[in-house]
Amino acid sequence: MQKRTCGRCAVTLLAGAHFLAPKTRREREKTNQPTKRLACQARMK
Repeated sequence: MQKRTCGRCAVTLLAGAHFLAPKTRREREKTNQPTKRLACQARMK
């Protein structure tokens, strides 16, 4: 079963980006702006 992402949970990071792991492939496919992340995919380092 393949996981899908819809992009609805996109959030704008105001601070603390250095606490997050790099974007996943799915995040890169949905958002190309550096301050946008998908809440469902973003993980702490």
